[in-house]
Amino acid sequence: MNLESIKSGILAILVVVSMVLTLSIWNYSNYEEINEATTKQISINGKDAELNEVILPSQMVFHQQNQSYQLKNRTDQLNFYQDIQEWNVSLSNQVANAQDPGASYVEMIYPVEIPLNLLPNLMQFPEENRNASLPDWAFNQLVLIPNHDSDSITLSFRSTQHEQTFNAEVQNPESYTALVNHTQSEDALSELVAYELNDRVIYLPENETVLSKQTYTTSSIAVAPLINNLFPVTSYVRETSGGRYIDGSRMLEEYQVFPNQKYMRFVNPKSEEQSQAGAGFSREELITEANLFINNHDGWTQDYMLTNAEINSEHSTVTFDMLFNGYPVVSKLGHIEQRWINRELNTYIRPLMRLSTPLGSETVTLRSGEDIIYLLEEAEGPLTVPKKTIEDIQMVYTMSNEEEGYSSDIITLEPAWFMKSNGRWMPVPENGDMLNVQGGSRS
Repeated sequence: MNLESIKSGILAILVVVSMVLTLSIWNYSNYEEINEATTKQISINGKDAELNEVILPSQMVFHQQNQSYQLKNRTDQLNFYQDIQEWNVSLSNQVANAQDPGASYVEMIYPVEIPLNLLPNLMQFPEENRNASLPDWAFNQLVLIPNHDSDSITLSFRSTQHEQTFNAEVQNPESYTALVNHTQSEDALSELVAYELNDRVIYLPENETVLSKQTYTTSSIAVAPLINNLFPVTSYVRETSGGRYIDGSRMLEEYQVFPNQKYMRFVNPKSEEQSQAGAGFSREELITEANLFINNHDGWTQDYMLTNAEINSEHSTVTFDMLFNGYPVVSKLGHIEQRWINRELNTYIRPLMRLSTPLGSETVTLRSGEDIIYLLEEAEGPLTVPKKTIEDIQMVYTMSNEEEGYSSDIITLEPAWFMKSNGRWMPVPENGDMLNVQGGSRS
């Protein structure tokens, strides 16, 4: 073999080695890009939630012999509702007109019309009932009627929008006994007063209520995982000014409520451009998709409950409000909202903070329901909103950042009476003077 042949052989080997190395580098580079995309951080370190954890009644009323009561401790109400969700429910598929439930029953009032088709997600049904065909309407009341002659319970799902009911049964003596014990537990119950207002009945505690005012440290929620969730190509996203991120069309903007506590608002205008009539969600799909969307980034950073699900010809809107000690929180820092157009997310609003460590508490005494009714019916001086627009009255928690001597990372949750007028919550006035609704300005 001459020298030229040896050189040619070595050159060929070098070419082959070079090609192998180049291919390896190219494959490794592509792998890194794919791996980076698939492992991109999207979690905000909250938790997932099942539908039965966020679809909750806003009030539970125990009716006995023309008197109305509630559990004194709101946490006990949540615990009892969780027990009910574990009962074995048999669907009897009985659709009937609403009837008098009798002298002793429990009424659960929901803030939202819940599609009956979601019942298998909310209650325990036997396997043969899980795919049963259910009526195509929604309920906002659940009435529990004890049947004393058979030690069973009738579950009557009702709506204030029509007269029909859907009945199911619990054939379990232990569940029956638990229900009866709750209705007869005088030490655990406090009396309510029924206030008829604008063609509905609002149940208010007859006497003053003592609740806890509590102070917490807070921690911020990083916006980067949310950007990864909401923008399809994050490399296009730019921060144009403090707290405003855009990719050319979509925008995520931070809003400051207190010095170190913010919430965000994401808007996708492309969904509006593609909007078409009849292409939106059903109510069942809206509630389910909204929950799945938040689960996708572990977005339940506190306890929340579904408070609105609205569908019209232009868009679908769903809201969740934070719960504290079993009561809803009225604050931008405790509010999650989604708007969908043509099955595509158009708007997403959520807090960018979470409660961390409790620091201290004190008791606060709220006015009695009788005092609230007197204020609305008898007190001198006009209300700042027409009484005919009032939809609901509840005890809620508000957030403030005004504790002297504390850092700006501190939030105080304080109970207060609020009323809902034209879809907005506002404080019940003391003497006709209305306070401002909590809000925020852009950072």
